[in-house]
Amino acid sequence: MKKIRLLVVLTLTIIVVVPLFILAPIVGTLLYKNLFVLKATIKESELVGKNYILAQRDLVTGFDWLLMQDENGERIGRYFNIIGPDPFDEIYLRYDFEVSDNTFVFYITDKRIYYSEKMSMEMLEYVVTGWDILYPVTRNQYTETDLFGPKKYITEGDVNYGWEYLEKYLEKIGAILERLGLTGPRLYKAERYIQELFE
Repeated sequence: MKKIRLLVVLTLTIIVVVPLFILAPIVGTLLYKNLFVLKATIKESELVGKNYILAQRDLVTGFDWLLMQDENGERIGRYFNIIGPDPFDEIYLRYDFEVSDNTFVFYITDKRIYYSEKMSMEMLEYVVTGWDILYPVTRNQYTETDLFGPKKYITEGDVNYGWEYLEKYLEKIGAILERLGLTGPRLYKAERYIQELFE
């Protein structure tokens, strides 16, 4: 009888517990990446009465954005640049997010059209005060964030943790360490230790 119980316990352990130990880190990572919301989407119906344009990211020589709808509601496909808050500078979105067909809303205060001698063409710029992303969020179909990522939010899984992001993160950590009283050589040693963790 004891041998049968031991056999049942071992079998259950192998069938249930071992896969949990294997799947737990994978599921945990996917949940972590997709549960921490950085920015919620909005719908076009929420934009009534606001001065805005709709654009998609499109990196071509001299321009960063493709105008999908101008401030008058006209659908046009014209390249332009923004002056002001840029989603890809503020959140450091990943490249696969960048090449997906997401539509961004920019709240504008000014529109500038001028001739650029350098580019030998007419340039369009909008001065913006902020931005949102239009529902639904689309992602590259080959990433785990796309398979499990919510369509209503930009999440932690959409962020590119490259060197630019790391530098800003280290600056924030340095400021916190200074406030805690770590200065001089001790501050440098702590910052160096944190930087080595990411290398």
